Order: sequence, then structure tokens, then C-alpha cells
Amino acid sequence: MHCRAGFDTVGDQWQTVCVPFSSLKPIFQARTVSDAPPFDPSNIVSLQLMFSKFEFDGKLNPTFVEGAFKLPLSSIRAYLKEPITPRFVHLGSAGATRPDRPGLDLSKQPPAVRLNKELDFILTFKLKVSY
Repeated sequence: MHCRAGFDTVGDQWQTVCVPFSSLKPIFQARTVSDAPPFDPSNIVSLQLMFSKFEFDGKLNPTFVEGAFKLPLSSIRAYLKEPITPRFVHLGSAGATRPDRPGLDLSKQPPAVRLNKELDFILTFKLKVSY
């Protein structure tokens, strides 16, 4: 099952578009499915942005204009409308004093130290801001 939500763009203007999960409508072959089960965001596996002269259920897009089209994106991310419970991310600093030490045998280090490069040098950064 696919879900859809539509939004209009404004030429040469940056916009913030928020699409709450509650606004997604279930579709199958461009037709709205009225008896579909409730949307479950834990089942999201892909996202598609589509520019089309058609809406759904056989309707035409009233704002469609033929020709060149561009849609620059700065980010796509999930958001919480209203957090129900406090949420935080705790990032420990184990190994922050040694990620770039000369002669360090990475095979004997904790995973965070071994993966410093793959983690965008988070330990190196934390060492710089902690002193």
C-alpha cells in the first residue's frame, strides 16, 4: 500500500513543507483506498517526490504548468508535532582523549574509537570542545 500527500510549490522561493502522517491518504494505482488499515509509520521503506499533471482518482492538478521544473531540497526529515514524553539523545565520550593518538592500535580499542572516522570524527570533535 502506498500513501500520498500533495503540496504546491512557489517558484524561486524556499518553503518548509510539513506533511503530518495523519494527512497521508492510502492509494493503490492512483486511486484512494477508503477501507485501508490505519497508516503505520514504522512500515515506511521509501519516499517519492513526484511532479505530475494528475492528482489522484482521475483528477487533474489545477496548478500544473508544463515546462522545466526544479525542486531543490535542503533536507528531508521526520519531526514530532508535539512530543508526548521528554526525549533526548545521550552520547557518551568513551575514548575521546585518544582517537588520533600516534601509534594507536585500533584493533584493541573500543568500537567508538575504532569507528571515529565512520562516525564523522565525533570523538575528535568532543575532545576539542571539552577543553
